[in-house]
Amino acid sequence: MDSWSPILKNIFPDSKIAQQINLKRTKATAILCNSLGNNFLTDLDNKLREPGFIFSLVMDETTDISVKKQCALSVIFYDARLNLVKTQFFELVEAHGSTANDLFYILKDSLTSRKIPLTNLVGFSSDTTNVMVGEHHSVFSHLKEVLPHIIFIRCSRHMAHLATSKAYLKLPRHVEDLLRNIGSHFNRSSLRRSKFEEFQNFFNVDIHKILSPAITRWLSIKACVDRVLKQYEPLKHYLMESVLEDPSHTTYTMLQTMTNQFTIIYLEFLLYTLGLMTAFNMLFQSEKPLLYRVKPETEILLYVLILLKLQL
Repeated sequence: MDSWSPILKNIFPDSKIAQQINLKRTKATAILCNSLGNNFLTDLDNKLREPGFIFSLVMDETTDISVKKQCALSVIFYDARLNLVKTQFFELVEAHGSTANDLFYILKDSLTSRKIPLTNLVGFSSDTTNVMVGEHHSVFSHLKEVLPHIIFIRCSRHMAHLATSKAYLKLPRHVEDLLRNIGSHFNRSSLRRSKFEEFQNFFNVDIHKILSPAITRWLSIKACVDRVLKQYEPLKHYLMESVLEDPSHTTYTMLQTMTNQFTIIYLEFLLYTLGLMTAFNMLFQSEKPLLYRVKPETEILLYVLILLKLQL
């Protein structure tokens, strides 16, 4: 925003209005938060308050390590004027607790404080943790007590992640341990990264950083697998030398795993199958309305998985 006013003055030198514009970050933020933002919220609240108007609510609690916990709320509704289904940010609330009672109070208070009737709420979506959707004591069970006909819509991306992580429990544990240990090994030391770069140059491979898989997102392992496969020989020889200088149990275990002839086979298998699941998962991350593709894409995925099973 700081450069916007000078650009307008240069583009429209003959405009008196453009020459008088004086708008930078502080003023623009104040206009958005105190003027335009309030109008957007008022329009949204008026829609959600209408008798008979129905909407669904998406709730997600932050899982980072910050001091303050926050809870994000979004609403999904059909806009008759625009003839489309809209997803709109509703509120970001500081959460003073993470129990089912605490989160349900946040949800209920967010609606009632803005005079939006709970009876207009027909759908609820979140991740599949016990505190959110447990059968006996959860945010959704509290909602069912107040709204018996409310429907829970599972997060498709989260379910794909859970299904994938459950399936890969059948694979040897040392493959995933290798990916996590290698990521930690290089993340903690710039000296190690610099030394590994020498091996990358020697083997004439692209200089790429070794990635660390996210703990709570199993599908992120695909990118890590792809990177390790491309750097396999440099990594293996780097570990051979590292064991001589640092004969720790972790370093020795990583080397043992990489010299095992079956490791690269497992990694190739992971790369292919995770590619299928990641591509399917990306379907649910699109900002475009792709509901018509869900059924055929699901059928294609099932067909491919069944064929792979039969070939085994």
